[in-house]
Amino acid sequence: MTDASAEPIVVNGRFFRAKPTGLHRVARELLAAATEAGLAVEIRKPPGLGADEDARGSGLSRRLGDQAWEQTTLPRLARGRRVLSLTNTAPIACRRSVVMVHDLAPLVGPQWFTAEMRGYARLVITAARRAELVLTVSKQVADELRERDVTAPIRVIRQAVDGIDATPASKVAASLQRLGVRPPYLLMLGSAQGCRDRARRPSAGAAVAAAPTRPGRACPSGVRSSQAATGRGFVAITRIRDR
Repeated sequence: MTDASAEPIVVNGRFFRAKPTGLHRVARELLAAATEAGLAVEIRKPPGLGADEDARGSGLSRRLGDQAWEQTTLPRLARGRRVLSLTNTAPIACRRSVVMVHDLAPLVGPQWFTAEMRGYARLVITAARRAELVLTVSKQVADELRERDVTAPIRVIRQAVDGIDATPASKVAASLQRLGVRPPYLLMLGSAQGCRDRARRPSAGAAVAAAPTRPGRACPSGVRSSQAATGRGFVAITRIRDR
């Protein structure tokens, strides 16, 4: 349990603006768990996000948005206190910084990403190089950070779970019937981007088709398919989106 009298950690609340995706859910759940465990925090958010926002901001941050707020206004609000940033980027000017890096994909495979995303990734790695502690989600990303001259201690932590339960069997059965699928089957979640391991999908399907027949069960809650291609023992969901 954290000492309640300890100086609060300033939480970089820039991620509260975005519609929650994977890394935002991780950030929210980690923050909730930490505060429940007794961590003293002061959450600071960009203008327009609630009572603990910085309503003033700087002229630059008002013109350029939340990333500029993170880099120009948040360091002033921190006043030398430790800043916790849970979604890749952190204020470069803050020397007492803890940042969570979820991936370095635009640096590892730059050919798949726009110049804007490659620039974003350079900001991520710069923040990690200046941090006093780096959190990440896997040994692979930790190794990629070290390969790019991050010398701060790196801690791999388990990702938070946001409480989504297994899909009821009745919904699984209804989905399979709608798609015309009978077990055994393989459901692969992903996108059409080449960097999402698209090349391995046919071989994965062939492996399932050749495997001994046994029931398969996989149907996440909160998603639906917009297109499906079926084959012997194989279902490729080619596009998935939120409800």
